[in-house]
Amino acid sequence: MDKVNPMASAKTSKELGNRPTTVD
Repeated sequence: MDKVNPMASAKTSKELGNRPTTVD
């Protein structure tokens, strides 16, 4: 995944359980 906003990445991280930062 490309770099997304901190909020979007945070949401994704919560759902995927990945880092709060950008996810590859």
